[in-house]
Amino acid sequence: MKRIEDKAFSKRKAELNKNARRLSDLHDADVAVVIVSSGGELYEYCSGGTDSMEPMISRYQNNCLHTEQQTTQEAASNDPGSTKFRTCKELLQSVRRLDEEPSKFSVSDMAELEAELTAALMHTRSRKTQLMFESMSNLQPLGCSRSQKRLQVRV
Repeated sequence: MKRIEDKAFSKRKAELNKNARRLSDLHDADVAVVIVSSGGELYEYCSGGTDSMEPMISRYQNNCLHTEQQTTQEAASNDPGSTKFRTCKELLQSVRRLDEEPSKFSVSDMAELEAELTAALMHTRSRKTQLMFESMSNLQPLGCSRSQKRLQVRV
């Protein structure tokens, strides 16, 4: 059973890389694919070669950061005094109170709560993305060393 799973994984990985290469060629797009197998092996494809993976990841991180800053600025500009940036615990308590006693909240209270939840969610997503990239950076040298060991074993 394990052998069939390995073949399916290899086939799907090859198809994904083929489609990424085709997307890059047909649309002149920069494409990066990172795959971590269930065994922890790292596989990557980058349209500019393996040396351009790091700059592409940096571009992605900068773009995510820029998008988050824009969203936060837009939320603040819609109602400058609305976002108090309460703690997550306080936000959850407000949501519970809203659920229990909806008549005590005005439309402006709900809009304020929505803006704060949006800002908190963007911050959470940004942190998650940062942690994922740190994890990928830690796995990348491990994947390279495993690939080198495989090549040495074959020779």
